[in-house]
Amino acid sequence: MKAKAVRLHGANDLRLDEFELPEIKEDEILVKVVSDSVCMSTYKCAILGVNHKRVHEDVADHPAIMGHEMAHAIREHTRERISSQYATQTGIGIAASIFGLSQGQAQLANLAGDLGIARPHSRTQESEADQIGLVLMAKAGYDPNAAITLWQKMQRASQGEPPQFLSTHPSSSNRIATLQALMPRVMPYYKK
Repeated sequence: MKAKAVRLHGANDLRLDEFELPEIKEDEILVKVVSDSVCMSTYKCAILGVNHKRVHEDVADHPAIMGHEMAHAIREHTRERISSQYATQTGIGIAASIFGLSQGQAQLANLAGDLGIARPHSRTQESEADQIGLVLMAKAGYDPNAAITLWQKMQRASQGEPPQFLSTHPSSSNRIATLQALMPRVMPYYKK
């Protein structure tokens, strides 16, 4: 089956390429991903290419970021995050009214909601996007080990990252360890 996709070839070099998709087997499904936006990491990659400080030197051969960002779109993480934030804020607002919290107490409750609900949920989404993205890149014929190299480079570029509980993303070391642990499960997709 013929397919078309925009591929990143370098800085400011996006091209519409036509290629042949492998035959879809009985136990597989074809997923159509449609997006009307470009995620920020992907946009920066498209503009800066290898000059982006957190991008692997050979962007065209290492689509870990693209797989990760596609996974966010497939799983509808933005919609999920907005719904979660709305529910958290509504709950905190109702609790503040019922218990007569002062403005300072309400702000403290909001901070607790952010640290206790929003950020852990965001880290879970990021980990899920890493895992799905790894499968996507392996099935597309790219060596999933390149994702580990990419995140190691990002770790070196982000000197002094905050403790994980203060971040919306998993720590680089946890992210790399998770990807390494997933290799035995995703390599068969790559080797097919």
